Amino acid sequence: MAKLICDYAAVESLLHQLISQVLELGGRISADAEIVCKGGNLSIECRTDVSPEAELVFVPETALIPMSRVSMSVQDDQLVIHAIEGELDSKRRSLLDLMVHLFNLTGKIRDFRASSPRLSLLGHGHILEHLLAGRHKREPQPAPGTPEFGAFVADLFFKSRVLGYSFSGDTEKTLALMPIIDSLNHHPMGTDFRKTKKEKGAAGLAVRASRPVAGSTECFAIYGFYDTLDSYLQYAYVDQNTRFLRSVPCELNVTGVGRVTVQARAAAKYDGPLAKEIRSLRIFMPRVTLLAPDHIQLSHLIIPWPERRFALRRVLAEIFKMLDPSRPGNALMAGIAQAERDLLAQNLAYYNELERMIDPSLPDSTATALRQLVSIQRARIQAYIDAINQPTGA
Repeated sequence: MAKLICDYAAVESLLHQLISQVLELGGRISADAEIVCKGGNLSIECRTDVSPEAELVFVPETALIPMSRVSMSVQDDQLVIHAIEGELDSKRRSLLDLMVHLFNLTGKIRDFRASSPRLSLLGHGHILEHLLAGRHKREPQPAPGTPEFGAFVADLFFKSRVLGYSFSGDTEKTLALMPIIDSLNHHPMGTDFRKTKKEKGAAGLAVRASRPVAGSTECFAIYGFYDTLDSYLQYAYVDQNTRFLRSVPCELNVTGVGRVTVQARAAAKYDGPLAKEIRSLRIFMPRVTLLAPDHIQLSHLIIPWPERRFALRRVLAEIFKMLDPSRPGNALMAGIAQAERDLLAQNLAYYNELERMIDPSLPDSTATALRQLVSIQRARIQAYIDAINQPTGA
């Protein structure tokens, strides 16, 4: 069994129970793993010289908890289970009870209220509205004190801790809570979540012993292809390790192309065919929708890191060529330059306005997070500008 390092005996007891039940269901935890809880913060470490490809944790499908069946709320900063829709077998119910108890014991809701902008900016609606306008999806939220608000807080909290998972026999993904694996924090160079198939053994999720931070023994997972604003809105923390920037929604009017509507869908991925010579652009390529002969909609645009500085221009070139393959090269380059210039200007304007909105009435932790967010995102834009202005061939 993995080693436990906890500063609270009650948390250690809960983790022992949780690990035991996962192992009884066929789970595996590396003997090199150390599950750490300090000040209510959970993590997994490996202090030995273990390969980054080595399995760290395997959680069988029978231990993954489908949260779509669970109705929960928050009362006095404590998670409360109200109802279970349909069937949830006794072993999963026991794991769910342990996870909820663990979250309550470690003060997760209290901390989440303080760090999530959707909650910490209540009473500062103009800032929250501007922040949410930086992404495509803007869900309404109930007012504090209403019966719906506690359920909203619980739902927001669990959305930061679940993974889309296709259970055996299902055709669609379900949001699943992941015992043990839940303790892994995010890093863009962390382990991915690997689904194992039943025909190759037990179905479930496996993660590797990825330790991307130099000098640190902590293992990390990558939650998704998120920039710093994505992570702040979804996971309630300002990620300083992500190197790219997802553009905020904007409208571009490009000569010879027309209107280009750029959304900011974090989960949207282009899954169509790509020619061999541009397959390396797949992670940058948006979904393209032709709304009218002179109006296209893009699911998102990525402002890349310096080593991939030409990716944005190449993506725009491919999109514009799709619309008009006969476009002359000089006209194509002019359109790309115009779109790039306007895109950068609108993103800078968004973050400059966000900085202007930060005022002394905000909680200190929220004001600090917003300043960090602005600083990081503007630095990403400046790094891109500096990179594209290097001499050709640099």
